[in-house]
Amino acid sequence: MAGRFVIVCNSGDNSLALYELEESGGLAHLEDMPLAETGAPDNAYPMTLSPDRSRLYVACRGTPRAVLTYAVDAAVRSLTFLGKSALTDSMAYVATDSSGRFLLSASYSGGRISINPIGPDGVAKDPSDTLDAEPNMHCCVPIPGTDTFLAASLGSDVVLKYRLDPAGKLTLLPERARSATGSGPRHFVFHPSMRFGYLLTEKISAVEVFGFDGDALTPEPLQRLPILPPHWRGKHWGADIRITPDGRFLYATDRSANAIAGFAVDAETGRLEPTGITFAAPWPRSVNIDPDGRFLLALGEKSAFIDVFAIDPATGTLDKRLTLPTGRIPSWVEIVKG
Repeated sequence: MAGRFVIVCNSGDNSLALYELEESGGLAHLEDMPLAETGAPDNAYPMTLSPDRSRLYVACRGTPRAVLTYAVDAAVRSLTFLGKSALTDSMAYVATDSSGRFLLSASYSGGRISINPIGPDGVAKDPSDTLDAEPNMHCCVPIPGTDTFLAASLGSDVVLKYRLDPAGKLTLLPERARSATGSGPRHFVFHPSMRFGYLLTEKISAVEVFGFDGDALTPEPLQRLPILPPHWRGKHWGADIRITPDGRFLYATDRSANAIAGFAVDAETGRLEPTGITFAAPWPRSVNIDPDGRFLLALGEKSAFIDVFAIDPATGTLDKRLTLPTGRIPSWVEIVKG
């Protein structure tokens, strides 16, 4: 494994911290970059990469609300600011569609889904469409190779499906999957086989397993497992979910418990088997896995620390390699193959 380029958004500082993830699991700090043309920080900023990993999009939730586009040069570990465009609301989540021609965004406070076209230069433009959806929209995940995507409503306990036309206009489709009542669907990932999907719930701190037939999720989950330590009596506050590139292991975090729950994935059924709980720097809001599936990085939003864990290739258990300080309110981490 060659080194990896790591980008951390420190929302409280309005900055990006750049690192190199070394083959040994070491993390070398390269520089801190102020976010370009942003106002006072407000809430946690989500980020996403283009499908070819050459562009980074940062959604700023302060005033003005805007998406910033950066060119990514993983070989030399650098970012170049390319442009700024408007967002229609404070966005909790951003992602590109499977073609890389549109930026999808979900507003928690506004209950909206919005679209920003992406130009031939890879720069996000002003919005082309926005729809009122359900309360507290919290993620939008493209269905690869299609013009459709899924979007989770934390307030209504449903996962909706939308179609995006070539002009950047949205249509709500009839298919929907329902989570447990009061569960608060937050983030979602597909299995690499595209036969299953995994939904993290914020309010009951559980992972729900859904089947996927290439077009729609099963209407109800096939399995539901908690992500909290045994005998936990504190608040439930699920945060993030990731799956390894080979689909063998899945991880989900809870902020109140400072916990990362690990699961082994059955390749035939998609069902999960718990592998254990690992504790991280306080308030692990965002995690990500390197492209080779060897390391998991976790951001402690209330601690201003970043943890590096090695993933055991046989069992999926996590082994903490180091903890480093980063900026205030670290809210999102991306890892790019160099």
